[in-house]
Amino acid sequence: MMRFWPVLLLLLLVGCGSRQKDTKLPPEKEGVHGVISRRVGDVVDCYQAASKKNPELAGKLVLEWEINPIGDALNPKVIQSVNRELDDCMIKKVSRWAFPPPPDGKVVRVRYPFVFAPPPKPEDVKAPSPEHVKVCEGLERSYAELCVRDESGQCAFNETQLKQILGVLQTSPRLPSGYVADLNRWLKKKKMTEAEIKGVLAKLGDDCWSLIHLRIWDSIFHTMRTVGLGARTAETKRVLRERTVGLPMPNPTLLGISVDLAILNKAAEVGLIQPKGQAKKDLVFLKNRAKNLRMALYKDWSGGKKPEADEFAPPEPANLSKVPDLLRKELKMVKTMRGQLREWDRKFKW
Repeated sequence: MMRFWPVLLLLLLVGCGSRQKDTKLPPEKEGVHGVISRRVGDVVDCYQAASKKNPELAGKLVLEWEINPIGDALNPKVIQSVNRELDDCMIKKVSRWAFPPPPDGKVVRVRYPFVFAPPPKPEDVKAPSPEHVKVCEGLERSYAELCVRDESGQCAFNETQLKQILGVLQTSPRLPSGYVADLNRWLKKKKMTEAEIKGVLAKLGDDCWSLIHLRIWDSIFHTMRTVGLGARTAETKRVLRERTVGLPMPNPTLLGISVDLAILNKAAEVGLIQPKGQAKKDLVFLKNRAKNLRMALYKDWSGGKKPEADEFAPPEPANLSKVPDLLRKELKMVKTMRGQLREWDRKFKW
């Protein structure tokens, strides 16, 4: 599994007397600490953005905010600063987090220190570690726990479960900035050993969550068709954009772009987003282009075997020696498609 930096330290909860009597919110009972821990992806995004100008950026940032009776994070402020850009980014992230409602309708104040340090030097490509397997298992487990099958046998969510599953989507893993650089560095070699080729394939296997995301979104769309999303409609749309178009480092493979486009097109079908005119045509074009590329590359990977129309995951390569050339071709195609998807996003009015 990719190892994130920075490290999160102690959580301090301090009662707040904003309009109501002070109270403490026990993290072991209400899961406040767990919510913050699962938001590590947001923290990493802020650190990576701030550290572009200063690769050695390090220090402790202490933030304080209130949790209101419905679990919203309000009035975040910096108690101890590290860097202005990092401070501002973290304040924006925290203000979007949702927590378990405090007991008895009280308001609580949270003070939390985040300790940052530069990431380790990029390592050679390695097979996924046991920790990586646990990440995918964790996503599956969260989805299974929140899934309630209706009369049709499909998963649906009530409003509370929808809020929770959106949090799972927001905090699920995202690729580190060195991911594509590592792939390109390996693929520039004129000759690669079989062990090196297998290492690259293992690197690409880090995307075990794409298909899990597709299943989760299918359940969200089913919920929208059957009972609606209620007050969570705007939040659902925002998370949809963040997880398909807005990631700072989206998956560079055809599997990643195909899943993202499938999710966006299904969102249009149920009316969560409403692309019209050229925007609608462009989205359909991109989905069909991804499908055609997937069919062609699948046959190249498999040595001529024709895939099913809705088959997303790539097959085992029939000839390992052809993997570097096929990957170069795939990465080049997907880079172009990612650019086209971002261009569509800039035109489409969310």
